[in-house]
Amino acid sequence: MTGSVLLVSEDQAVVRMIGEYLTASGNTVTAAHEGMDMVSYCLSEQCDVVLVESRTTYQDGLELLKAMREAHTAAKLILMVPSGSDEEVETYLSHGAFDELIGREEI
Repeated sequence: MTGSVLLVSEDQAVVRMIGEYLTASGNTVTAAHEGMDMVSYCLSEQCDVVLVESRTTYQDGLELLKAMREAHTAAKLILMVPSGSDEEVETYLSHGAFDELIGREEI
């Protein structure tokens, strides 16, 4: 299955690596940038998935998730978190995150 992915990470190596993989798999990938209204993007571009690092200065991942739910976006949010972040993962999942990737070794 292919779709439209919004990739939210400040780490350009992560953006490049994951973006190349997803694009080669037939997905359309947009890298978020500072100042971008990600919720509006998800609504206007019919984004399927938001792949977001939990710790980014672009927008707090949990705030983004809450805003996406309030706006009733259909996009699924998948969280990228460092290893050992079980409490953080549970918080995101309890607020409606679709799934998580733990640690760089899985990314």
